Amino acid sequence: MKNIFFVSIIALCFTSCNLQNKSKIELLTLQSQVFKNERLLRVYLPADYNGIKSFRVLYLNDGQHLFESDKLHQKEDWRVDEITDSLIKQGIIEPLIIVGIDNIGTTNRGDEYLPWEDIYLNPPIPNPKGKMYPDFIINEVMPLIESNYKIKKGKENVGIGGFSYGGLIAIYTAMKKPDHFGFLLAETPSLYVNDNQILKEAQKSSNGWPARIYFGVGTNELGLKNCEENNADNRMAVSDIRDFISIINNNKCDTKTEFNIVKCATHSFEEASKRLPKALEFLLN
Repeated sequence: MKNIFFVSIIALCFTSCNLQNKSKIELLTLQSQVFKNERLLRVYLPADYNGIKSFRVLYLNDGQHLFESDKLHQKEDWRVDEITDSLIKQGIIEPLIIVGIDNIGTTNRGDEYLPWEDIYLNPPIPNPKGKMYPDFIINEVMPLIESNYKIKKGKENVGIGGFSYGGLIAIYTAMKKPDHFGFLLAETPSLYVNDNQILKEAQKSSNGWPARIYFGVGTNELGLKNCEENNADNRMAVSDIRDFISIINNNKCDTKTEFNIVKCATHSFEEASKRLPKALEFLLN
């Protein structure tokens, strides 16, 4: 049965908008049949978007934390709009559309972002719904965006990404739906979940990977007072990504990877925003 979407589009220009570039953010309301709930999609449109020319698109999880315009409502944000405006203005990347997909709230966020239970989460979620997320993206989010905006055809023009749990589910989605994504942004992804199950899944997968994958991480993900890079969990955050890259390379595919490790950086959107220019430049060029 064909999915039914309830859509409202609101064009917004917040006080933090770059008025010189005139990029804007539009809000779409999506009623999900996969998860039986409602959320906002926050659509960043570059300055020269006119509804005629088509653009590449990057889908990012945790939509509430992406844009400077939402800072009044969130403790921290990824500054995606501000950084993208700057990179476009400098000619470092070509203009693109960025879709922020709201999570369902801090308390329940893991229910959609976890394909498997995370025993370290307090309180734990015994039966998370993350395995449904790829279908949510492919069958609900992407059709809605493609019906309202001019998107370039071909998977090489479509990316997905996220931070922490959002990075984990972005990797999982790209792995399960390889025919839909040409680039992947994984900021401090939670690869440890369920005894590194995502690495085990990757080893068994023969579906291929996006052409470009960017990983970012700090050496003090735990935020310990004296950095303590040799702490076991801090070292694991880095080594898990190295292991994941090795798995991708051993698949003998044409994927290019970039791994940005920042000394003593902690697990936060603020630190991720400092790495974002390098991530977008690598993925989009």
